[in-house]
Amino acid sequence: MNVKPFRLPEKKSYKKMDIAILKQTIRDLASKEMKTRIEAKKFIQSSSFYRLCDRLNLNASDIKNSLDTLMDYPLISRKALSEEIARFIDKEEF
Repeated sequence: MNVKPFRLPEKKSYKKMDIAILKQTIRDLASKEMKTRIEAKKFIQSSSFYRLCDRLNLNASDIKNSLDTLMDYPLISRKALSEEIARFIDKEEF
């Protein structure tokens, strides 16, 4: 029987996953679904969000404040801004 040893993914793939989580959180804050927005809001107030930002070398408080400001916009504007932020994140190197 040929059994391959288990290997953890490289750190680079973890970073991609962290970036995807951040982008989805931003998009969820702009969701039409209230439940989705509430869950995203809970996440950005959690210690998990702060650890995620730390892994990406981002200032969690600044990001949280920016996302809180995003929530002040009307839904249509919020959706457009959240997509713009996601595109910006794609261009950045973490």
